[in-house]
Amino acid sequence: MSQPEPQQLSRVALFLDFDGTLIEFAETPMAVQVPAELRTLLTDLHVATDGALAIVSGRSVDVLDALLALPFLHLAGLHGLQRRAPGQRVKLTVRTDDGRLSGIRASLQAFVDAHPLCVLEDKRVSLALHVRRAPEMAGEAQALCSALIAPHTGELELQSGVDVVEIRPTGADKGSVVGDLMTIHPFCGRRPIFIGDDQTDEHGFRAVNRLDGLSVKIGKGQTDAVCRLPSPEDLLRWLRRTLSVGEQ
Repeated sequence: MSQPEPQQLSRVALFLDFDGTLIEFAETPMAVQVPAELRTLLTDLHVATDGALAIVSGRSVDVLDALLALPFLHLAGLHGLQRRAPGQRVKLTVRTDDGRLSGIRASLQAFVDAHPLCVLEDKRVSLALHVRRAPEMAGEAQALCSALIAPHTGELELQSGVDVVEIRPTGADKGSVVGDLMTIHPFCGRRPIFIGDDQTDEHGFRAVNRLDGLSVKIGKGQTDAVCRLPSPEDLLRWLRRTLSVGEQ
């Protein structure tokens, strides 16, 4: 699979995953730190694309805001369940029922209490069970989550990622983020580029492929992306090179 060529940013709409794409994974989600250089790069990309830049992440919009501190960015959180345009309030794209998650939350907490190296990330409208520090628990975590959502077919679904399985409401994914944003200014009329690293990003890859865009997978693994870069560090180099092309 080839590496992507630099792009003319004035002609593209850029959709970027966060963890594992712009920044390396940490032992726990709370341990991630965003370097000033990344904020500067994202600011420069925002300007070069005339605002057609969105961060599309499994994290909540509130957490992305706290980590990035770049309020002028379009943000899509919880794999598309949340959207936030600059200067606007966070919107949910599907109706959620916390009562439905309360029993599941208790069961997942009991699992984490019994396996302290696992981490439960409570995103309020979804629940993520992380096994990065205990990868041998991945199968058991997946089986537990599958059993917990079985009574809620059509209402809840599993979203598997790198060392994490998440229980979330059905009805939105990263591909729907691309499809929706590509109909509005400043994204419409541009060539979409989606860059991500794991299974949660495949919806985004397929969406931009259908739109004759560019899909870029970070790291190894089977994918529908048409290009690949080895690591977040390689992606940041590519983005800087793309910025320099736009300045010529």
